[in-house]
Amino acid sequence: MSGAHTLHLVVLAAGFATRLYPLTEHRAKPLLEVGGRPLLSHVVDGWLATATVHGVTVVSNARFHDDFVRWRAGCTTALPVEVLDDGAHTPAEALGALRDLRLALWNTRIPAGAGYVVAGGDNLLDFDLAPFARRYLATRRTLLPLRRVEGPVPPRTYAEADLREDGILRALREKPDDPRTPYAAICLYLVPPALREWLDRYLDAGGNPDSPGHFFAWLVDREPVEGRVFAGRWFDIGTPETLAAARRAFAGRGVPPRDA
Repeated sequence: MSGAHTLHLVVLAAGFATRLYPLTEHRAKPLLEVGGRPLLSHVVDGWLATATVHGVTVVSNARFHDDFVRWRAGCTTALPVEVLDDGAHTPAEALGALRDLRLALWNTRIPAGAGYVVAGGDNLLDFDLAPFARRYLATRRTLLPLRRVEGPVPPRTYAEADLREDGILRALREKPDDPRTPYAAICLYLVPPALREWLDRYLDAGGNPDSPGHFFAWLVDREPVEGRVFAGRWFDIGTPETLAAARRAFAGRGVPPRDA
């Protein structure tokens, strides 16, 4: 399969997850168990099942790097899986998600023409990802899976997507005070090979390095970005409550979690 018909998965897993202490004081959040398996394994396997991914890069922090290396040693896929260390030992040293992404883009060998899947290591998706991979490969333009928020949309919570009738985003607003649409981006993005050039331009101009939503809001003003609403369950594992909800949803798919 040529590079133009494949994707490279980059998983952002370098956060310190202080809201989940004490569970994450000694274990990285993406390595917590859900359904008897590390959360990270669910993230990676969901994309490998699409048969469009040719390789995986996981960006970790220095504190938990050895744990991620052990996780990689247990992977059964024949595809290359690389773990990068961003050098941060404490939350104060964290680079930010977008600097971690740039680290991956500049330090991973990726076939010419391959696109990227950028995924949060703490986002658990329980639906088929293949239609999103096929859509990106058919159009070769940036694609954001979107969720429809039910009920009143809370302020300062989501990356709000404003969609045109043809599915192209008019705007993406990162956690607005006055949400106007029910559509929200999650930490999952399919992006053409130009991502490295675009991200360099954004960061070198002083763009916010912490949240990918800021970068994609910037990109929407410069390039066509498509949004497609997904149907299925999504868990953003950020609090004990969301972790517990994910574990209830995935109960019975494996052995009980050991870190409960």
